Amino acid sequence: RQRVEEIAGSEYIVSADVVIFALGFDTVAYPFLASNGIETDRRGGIVVDENYETASAGIYAGGDCHSGADLVVTAVRDGREAAKAITKKLLV
Repeated sequence: RQRVEEIAGSEYIVSADVVIFALGFDTVAYPFLASNGIETDRRGGIVVDENYETASAGIYAGGDCHSGADLVVTAVRDGREAAKAITKKLLV
């Protein structure tokens, strides 16, 4: 099974409007989550509010990284609901 491994000295910054983190089914509390103010539950899932927003304002999560392994349609629903919340927030 493949795992993400950090390579010392390989870090660089990329400016982006959107970042989608998709690395499999398991919820894993990666260190960069906590260092960016993103809370995880006891299973390693990302904690979100009713709008799929994390404790770090403007960062949203859904699907397997939030609720654990599930059907792709569940992840799609989470993404759709997060998109609605983001749109509403931007239009206010």
